[in-house]
Amino acid sequence: MKNLKKLIAIIMVIALMIPCTAMAATESVTSQELTKKNTTITCSTLTYTGKKQTPKTIKVQYKTKSGKKVTLKAGTDYTVKVTSGKNAGTYSVKITGKGKYAGKVSSSYTIKKATQKKLTVKNGYKTKKASTFKKKAKSYTFKVSGVKDKAKVTYQRSSKKIVVKNGKITLAKGIKKGTYRVTVKVAATKNYKATTKTIKIKVK
Repeated sequence: MKNLKKLIAIIMVIALMIPCTAMAATESVTSQELTKKNTTITCSTLTYTGKKQTPKTIKVQYKTKSGKKVTLKAGTDYTVKVTSGKNAGTYSVKITGKGKYAGKVSSSYTIKKATQKKLTVKNGYKTKKASTFKKKAKSYTFKVSGVKDKAKVTYQRSSKKIVVKNGKITLAKGIKKGTYRVTVKVAATKNYKATTKTIKIKVK
């Protein structure tokens, strides 16, 4: 009889513990819900290449109630959905909690504008004496190439005695000795940054 009473007492204790355990588990999941306040998503920055891209690295950190930062593991703690991008701009990243984490958090990554690295200027003018232009103006080849994305090209001259037009640079009649400058200005486009290149024109 005594053994039976002990068995009943043990069963009752276990029965009381089960709801508590379930409640603790529920509270644990709830306390680890991912939100914008406690979750940081860091993506590697990309540069325009002309092809579709997604970040090479995506780091997700969760801040616990005690303030500790925990780096989560993709596939174990969350799943991620990334919108691939081609043009310069911002694109979405969405993560969904998994395992002991719940909730959804959205962020973004950036594709930066590229640099006009292949900009070149073919300048047919070589240093000449001022006497060369004493009687008349003279023209030489001046061609800009390697400009991407159909960017607008303009020219800034240090003197009105120099004109750049239709692939030619013209030094006016009577131009004096000195060092002149022609700055080739390439405007920014949707996918490329603005850039400049300065060419020196010497008259001795």
